[in-house]
Amino acid sequence: MLKFSGLAARAVFAMPRSPRIWALLLLAVALAVSQFSGCGEKDHAPFLTMDGLEGEVPRERLPTPTSAFRERDCWRDVPNYVEQCGTVSVAEAEGSAAVLEIGVVRVFSRAKDPAPDPVVYLDGGPGNATAAQIDLVFPHFAELAEDRDVIFIDQRGTGVTEPPMTCKSAAELPDCFAAIAEVTDPAAYTSKNNAKDIDLVRQALGYDEWNLLGISYGTRLGLTLLRDHPAGVRSVILDSVVPLEVDLYGEAATNGEASFEKTFAACAADAACAEKYPDSMAQLLGLVKTLNEEPLRACGDEFSGDQIVNILFNLLYSPVAVGFVPRIVDDLAEGDSTLFEDAACDLGRVNFSLPMHLSIQCAEEAAFTSQETIAELDAAVRPELVPGLSGSSFLPVCTEWPVPKAPALENQPVQSSLPTLVLSGFFDPITPPSYGEQVDQTLSASQYFLIQNESHGASLSACGLALTRAFLKAPGEPVQASCLSDLPAPTFESLRATAERRVVGQRTKFLTEAPTDEQIAAAREDLERRLRL
Repeated sequence: MLKFSGLAARAVFAMPRSPRIWALLLLAVALAVSQFSGCGEKDHAPFLTMDGLEGEVPRERLPTPTSAFRERDCWRDVPNYVEQCGTVSVAEAEGSAAVLEIGVVRVFSRAKDPAPDPVVYLDGGPGNATAAQIDLVFPHFAELAEDRDVIFIDQRGTGVTEPPMTCKSAAELPDCFAAIAEVTDPAAYTSKNNAKDIDLVRQALGYDEWNLLGISYGTRLGLTLLRDHPAGVRSVILDSVVPLEVDLYGEAATNGEASFEKTFAACAADAACAEKYPDSMAQLLGLVKTLNEEPLRACGDEFSGDQIVNILFNLLYSPVAVGFVPRIVDDLAEGDSTLFEDAACDLGRVNFSLPMHLSIQCAEEAAFTSQETIAELDAAVRPELVPGLSGSSFLPVCTEWPVPKAPALENQPVQSSLPTLVLSGFFDPITPPSYGEQVDQTLSASQYFLIQNESHGASLSACGLALTRAFLKAPGEPVQASCLSDLPAPTFESLRATAERRVVGQRTKFLTEAPTDEQIAAAREDLERRLRL
């Protein structure tokens, strides 16, 4: 039986034991909570009154909401924008008398005549809160608000939704499940019900149609909406795609290894990097063996070679942090952990619901694979990398979170003729470009773009944002992708500030010298936003 204390899920996922390292389970989930709970801080964020908003809600241009939407004071302020907050009542499950309250934040465009169809952001995890930390989330999507309103929703079980899926007093996973079951049905937290909630929010706000933007798990949710609720969808952007039919845990090690290979191949194609780090893969494999025998002391804790692989895997989520990896490997091989600690220690916390994550992942991902299948797929991966990358450690968790297996439909490709933009980042270690290509084949009106110098969350890049905005203007028309031809070869250095990443075509390269404090700060900032997707 698995016990929890400190960092909630580290026993489950064999993550590093330090509460100051926020590593993921291989699905873009930052499990940074101080207790076994649904929120990383408190059950709910403090209220802010609507009196503090700059300007008034532009009701005259908005559709008439239904009584299901109840306006309320906001949980967080979005500086320099007018926002409207509220909740929408939805059934816990079809035929159930139990009701959930879904948190919604609508951030209004400052344009004089914005498009009538907003963008709704579908967050990742699954389990990430959105509305509860709107002040942190919105800046990544502010440019979309130049043309239209942007809507953020706390999915069922996350953030400010009621009831919250929390287990602060539970020391063991079965105890948490039992506590949750006294308040709400863990089996009701599915992508199908989640998608129905999103469509009910659309109806409650009065929109005939809107645009979906999903990243990571948000793409699985977006695909489910395409399948089950297409009538309310004008267009869809799927970034860092999770096809319903893939074996996400079975392929985790294969995808992770491929991302390392791409990183080291890009280094080899860069003259300075190749000279400085002639064989990073061999160096990494040797480092794993060494640190498994004598763990590294860093960040106030000990790390085995397998744990170091997992942490480096997480760095690959960020195209900025990618440029640090060969140097970190080289430094660690030489016994210097300075850059490793600068890049990986004390990464920021997120508002995350582990119970909601388990309900969805155990039913819809883990249930469609097996230890035998994962072992067979892992056999094709370098054995030194398997313990740090394999998804096999997740399956035993689901024996203690007994939600029923999802219907077979949840493991089948989604087909749709609605306009869809599909984006992938070349280095993405968890939702690789092949997943984007796979979905592109089953969506008859999709356009697929691979952004060569990007990773997880490609729409956050200058080119990805340009493609997204062009697509939203005319979803049925071919997107002009001139920014792709301007991009340099996939080689990177850490940039001094996030704003500099907006310059299309800026050539970058791997770190071959010790980075400045500004470079480290930029890498950490970019890494934190990618890890929370």
